[in-house]
Amino acid sequence: MLWRTALFLLLFDVPSLLSEQSLEKGEMPPRLWEQMISAKGGRERIHKVHTVLQRQVSRYRSLTFSDGEARWDTLYGLPDRFWEWYDSRVFGFTLDVSSFRENVNYFRRYNLTYMDPANPNGRGLGFLRRIQLVYLNETEWLKPQPIRVLKGKDIPSNVDAIQTMADGARVDFYLNRRTHLPSAIIDYAAFAFRNDPSGGHRYVLSHYKLVNGIFTPTVVDGEHYEVAFNPDYREDTFTTAAFAEEGPEGWKPDKAALHKTLLEHQRVIPVPEMHYVVEPSSGTGTQQTFRLTVGRSDGVDLIEKVGLTIGAGQFLWCSVEIDLRNRQIALKNTTAEINRSPKHRVFESTGAVGSNQHLENEDCRIELARVSVSTNDGEIHVFLPLIFKPSFAGKYWITCSADTEDQWASTGVRAGVWTIPSSPNGPQGVDWTEKYP
Repeated sequence: MLWRTALFLLLFDVPSLLSEQSLEKGEMPPRLWEQMISAKGGRERIHKVHTVLQRQVSRYRSLTFSDGEARWDTLYGLPDRFWEWYDSRVFGFTLDVSSFRENVNYFRRYNLTYMDPANPNGRGLGFLRRIQLVYLNETEWLKPQPIRVLKGKDIPSNVDAIQTMADGARVDFYLNRRTHLPSAIIDYAAFAFRNDPSGGHRYVLSHYKLVNGIFTPTVVDGEHYEVAFNPDYREDTFTTAAFAEEGPEGWKPDKAALHKTLLEHQRVIPVPEMHYVVEPSSGTGTQQTFRLTVGRSDGVDLIEKVGLTIGAGQFLWCSVEIDLRNRQIALKNTTAEINRSPKHRVFESTGAVGSNQHLENEDCRIELARVSVSTNDGEIHVFLPLIFKPSFAGKYWITCSADTEDQWASTGVRAGVWTIPSSPNGPQGVDWTEKYP
């Protein structure tokens, strides 16, 4: 045993091994990070950046349209605001202003400008994080903390890989050993799109240029971008609606007079809110008359269809849709097609409200003579008598839907739970709400 220990000591310098390990988790990560910050332009200069303009102009070829140009301009007000313009003949037009600081979101749709005070999906937060990590690496608001140097066969020999934590999520920086600038960044934030085998989102960076004294990549994931730091902008750029007439540089100070005129003469419409009530919203039974009430914050005139579904998943349905304009009812049918069509086509049977007809599928039956539809107090009221088949026994979600003329509607809004009891000789019911939560 002694000769093995002696051989190990001859081959390896134990103090140097311990020193290397301490460098990987102790002194080395901060040292490499500070090298990167210095090579980039210095912390003082980087932390003075409060707005970032990213512009991409690209050419495209189309089989159905002539060749064209797409332009995408986004002004980011760090850390929580952005102004976005995207215009392409093939892929459409987008105009979006969001401020998470003021909790407001303006966007253009069907040539109208809408305001959503909540911006409930948090759209844009991921882009704001991306901009800070990719172009600045560290900002006044986002400061990755170096933890350790990454080693292994997957790490290229010409880079130093540092694992960091930024706002509670891991971010790995792959630093070119010659320039000390990132050649790749992998972000593991929860909302990041996973494109790397490691489970994070990898940004590949190249073609660094000096912008306002800061070395920044101009090619990200193979896409070329123009980047500018701290451009002058209108004071109300991130807190008021944007308009197509202002053009892709509508955020600039010289557009202030035009912007004021447009604010005075163009409508900004609150996003209409849909609401649904189903009575009863829970219970048990093989037949039940449901009362569906549907409303909209700006009135019901634009509502074209309403629907009620007792079901779960994609193919377990008793789904009824009422066309309010034509007073037609459709009972959808998918179950029979599960094993027949790879596309799972939805078939339906239709009939007129109040007629002597009945509609039936594998799961339920409805007598159209007992269906009624009315509009009172700015709401649509529908009475739907449903009879459920024994084979449909189980526990299901009650969901509501609507179609509107301007496509402001909701689908699959859960309103409750309904249980269809098993018959003595029928199949045992399954709790589908657990299988499809």
